[in-house]
Amino acid sequence: MIFENSRIVSPENRLSEHSQEVNNLIFAIGERKEFCLHESRIFNSLGNLIEILLVDLKHPAIKSKNSVGILNREPLAILYIHGLSEHPFRVVPMRENFPEDILHINFPFGIIPKTICMYLESWAEVERNWTPQNFLNRICWWFLKTSEDSLHSNEQELERPYFTSEYKLLLPTSYEEAKSFDFAYLDSATKVIKFSNTNKDRNCSFLTLEVKPIKHTRVFPAPWNLKHLEEQFHKRSSSVIDILKEEILKRNSPSGFPIRENIERTFILLKFKRYDSSGNLLDNPDFFAFFIPIGIGALGHLLGILSISPADPNNYYKIDLLGIEETSTNDHLSDIPILPVEIVKPLTQNFASQMSGIEFTDSSFNGVLIGVGSLGSTLAEIWSKSGWGRWSLFDDDCIAPHNVFRHLAKEKDIGRNKAELVSELVNQNYSPGNPHVTYTPKNFSPTILSELFSDYKSIDLIVDASASSFLLRDISMSNELPRACSLFFNQIGSGGVLFLEDSERSKRLDFIETSYLRALISEEWGENFLQNNIPKQRVGASCSDLSVILSYERVILLSSSLSNLLRLKLKSKYAALCILKLDAETGRIDNYEVELFSPKSIVVNDWNIFYDGFIESKLNRLRATSLPKETGGIIIGYTDQKTKSIYIVDITNAPGDSISSISRFERGSEGLAEYLEKVKKRTSENCDYIGDWHSHPKGHSSEASQTDLTSLNEFAKVMNSEGLPILMIIVSEDISFYIK
Repeated sequence: MIFENSRIVSPENRLSEHSQEVNNLIFAIGERKEFCLHESRIFNSLGNLIEILLVDLKHPAIKSKNSVGILNREPLAILYIHGLSEHPFRVVPMRENFPEDILHINFPFGIIPKTICMYLESWAEVERNWTPQNFLNRICWWFLKTSEDSLHSNEQELERPYFTSEYKLLLPTSYEEAKSFDFAYLDSATKVIKFSNTNKDRNCSFLTLEVKPIKHTRVFPAPWNLKHLEEQFHKRSSSVIDILKEEILKRNSPSGFPIRENIERTFILLKFKRYDSSGNLLDNPDFFAFFIPIGIGALGHLLGILSISPADPNNYYKIDLLGIEETSTNDHLSDIPILPVEIVKPLTQNFASQMSGIEFTDSSFNGVLIGVGSLGSTLAEIWSKSGWGRWSLFDDDCIAPHNVFRHLAKEKDIGRNKAELVSELVNQNYSPGNPHVTYTPKNFSPTILSELFSDYKSIDLIVDASASSFLLRDISMSNELPRACSLFFNQIGSGGVLFLEDSERSKRLDFIETSYLRALISEEWGENFLQNNIPKQRVGASCSDLSVILSYERVILLSSSLSNLLRLKLKSKYAALCILKLDAETGRIDNYEVELFSPKSIVVNDWNIFYDGFIESKLNRLRATSLPKETGGIIIGYTDQKTKSIYIVDITNAPGDSISSISRFERGSEGLAEYLEKVKKRTSENCDYIGDWHSHPKGHSSEASQTDLTSLNEFAKVMNSEGLPILMIIVSEDISFYIK
């Protein structure tokens, strides 16, 4: 629809009619030999504004006649969907015979056709490093890997047959032993379904279907009727309907099914094994369920296996009992609506041991706690029991099953908002009338805080326990907020980190973050403090529903230590950066305090450059020790595309093969590749090369020479392929910054 009803934009009007975001993408496409832009369009109807670029992707590395069916020339539509909070840039395959069973395809929603699934992360994470150039690189990568059938490896968890649903079915621990349940209880408020074989707690019929193993295919859109479900399982070389009929007939009794049933809703649970990408049958079965808003009798009647007896119009009977030859067909399958139901694994002891986590709290002040997950909920509980502070909690997330094993929540709380639940639980520590914890079931932002509190001065402290680097930077950018702190664990729970601003907020969280990353690179404790290849556990239905293995013992231990450390540091007005590292062999916790320097910043070409006194001192020292010769090296740091900020973490000495004289410096490369690999490993890919620096001799200013500008342009070509800026620093009696 959006293609047929869109308006073509003439090439000469593109700059004025398209948004800046799309114009940036058009420019990037023009720089790439793999892409050819044919035309652009604009769709605007009923408040939906979508900009469309029709392109050809020509990828010579894609082998012709590959087994997947990807061509080395694919027509694509790139959509920019205005007002979409999740991934506004989408890619639509335009070839009519584009393979249907490819993995990592998003199903259609609203007026948006099916698109390729290029990111596991949310847009809130992706947009911090998103550039048009990287987006095009990602498209090329997706099509190449898909053509090689390596986008989804056998080592990766198989995609679920369907995505998540608002309904959740809780499998009891005894399900495998009991094999079958006839009834269930649906809580209409939470949409959580539990098995029940008692007359008291049941409002749904339940059928368990053991289906033939299915092939590993892409995620299908949720089926809306039984016919659609059956068609999808046929594509997976399996079937549902015949087994469904058999199970209904097994429930039949001589007295039939009453037409006016007390229970007029049915859940069907599908149990099946799956083949992986190589055709190997997996040992453990999968479960998926569907809600059907009619009773079993009416369902059997629509399936053609039950009918009404002329002698008894009040009941449905099996057809052959009526003397009628069974001639049931699937003609009415499309008349039977269904809704998908998410299956929740039993909260067993084994699951608890895999998913367990840890967490931690003294006086009269008002605080805001952002994020009440593992760390945050334990901090709230400890601080409440210690009587330390009056807190307002922020979190928009809801309790998932695996949260229970490292959170204050219980099994009955699945589906509730975390902030609401934690405030309720910690308020139970006090009698009515005492100061109580309040909550806001939203993501924190300075704007939301200003709406809730008429005066920021009524808040004394902000504690961020969300483990979000971009929120940390957003807090730092606001001049109105009170003193702030950030607390978090490393990925495997072997260490904890505290960032604390000074009382005047001259050293803010984002400055402290650069000092933390620098220490990770240079200090002994930084070795393996962050790890990329860590074990993860599947905890939900989507591709990105993976959680690290983290014991509750460690959550409690590190949360308590971080809470105690925060209370001690708040007695001082100074900023602090502290690292806690747990020795797994002895249980000892070592405390490392990192020195903080004076923060500095400058704006160049609309980019905010942040560095500190350490960087300034190191630049001057390296220049002084090399005089009368020039010297230089590379700059380590990171960029934030959303805030147009560049953070300088460290600089290096001149590599050993550099050429240096009183009038010239040519940086070498000896040892740089190994050093950058160390940087990326120790910072978990958060830091990388962002530019070069060099010095000028005495009597010369830090103004860039023509040779310097030429070098800057050459370096820019490399960085611009990723859509990133290049930074050059020149040190003389003063320091100058240049960005291309």
